[in-house]
Amino acid sequence: RAKEIVDGGDLGVIESITVNLPGPNFPGKPDAASEPPSHLDFGRWLGPAPEVPYRENCVHYNFRFWWDYSGGQMTNFGAHHLDCARWFLGVDDKMPTRVSGTAAFHPDRWHEVTESCRLDQFYPDTPANPEGVTVTIGQKTEGISGAVTVVGENGTMHVNRGKLRVEPTGLVDDRFPKNDAHRLHAAAFVESVRTRATPPADIAIGNASANACHLANLVARLGREITIPGGRLDAGRIPGDAEANEILDREYRAGYELV
Repeated sequence: RAKEIVDGGDLGVIESITVNLPGPNFPGKPDAASEPPSHLDFGRWLGPAPEVPYRENCVHYNFRFWWDYSGGQMTNFGAHHLDCARWFLGVDDKMPTRVSGTAAFHPDRWHEVTESCRLDQFYPDTPANPEGVTVTIGQKTEGISGAVTVVGENGTMHVNRGKLRVEPTGLVDDRFPKNDAHRLHAAAFVESVRTRATPPADIAIGNASANACHLANLVARLGREITIPGGRLDAGRIPGDAEANEILDREYRAGYELV
C-alpha cells in the first residue's frame, strides 16, 4: 500500500527519505577467551573468516557486531528498511552515485560496528523525482525515528512493520489489508520455481539492497565520501577507489578459498 501511495502521486514529488536503525544490542564487553563448548565446531563456525579465540558472547546472534562476519544494524535492520526506501524510489538494481556522512564507534571497541551514524545516499533521476532524492540513514540520530519516512511535497508517509501513516490526515487512504508477508513471499518463490517467472523480490534487487548497506558501512569505516559513477559497480567494486575496494575484499582462510 505504501508503494501504491508513492506511485499514485498522492505525496507529490518525493523530496527525501529517512531510514532509522536501532543501536547495536551487543551484550557488553566481550568475554575472555575460552574453549568453545563441545557441541560447537568453532572452526567451521568461523568459516573463511580469520582464526580468532572463542569468546562466548561474540558468537551466534552477536556475530552481527564484528566486521569479519557482518555489518551491524546496517546490514540487519538496514537490509529491510533501506530496501523499502529503494523500492519506493523505483531504483531497482541501481546504486547511489554518492554516499557521505559520519559515524561514531564504541569508545572501548566492545564491538566494531557503528554505534551511531548519519549517512546520506544520493540517487539521481529516480521515478519518484527526476531531480534525484537523498536517502538519509540515521542511527541514534536526532530527528530520525520510526523505520522509513518518505517526505513529499504534499505530505509525509511513515512506514514501519505492520504500520502505515500519512500526514496530513485525509490526504490519502492509508489503510491496508493485514496479511502474512512471509507466506506471500514463500508462495511467490514457489510460483517462480514452477513457472520460471521473475519473482517480485528478485535476487538482483536483494543483491543491490545489500550492496547499498555495504556502501553505507564503507563510508562509516573510511570516514569520507565515496562516489559511484552512474550508480553502477564494476564487478562489485567501486571504479577508481583502491582504498575502498581493499575493505570490500579479504583473503579467505585456508580451506575455505573460492575455487
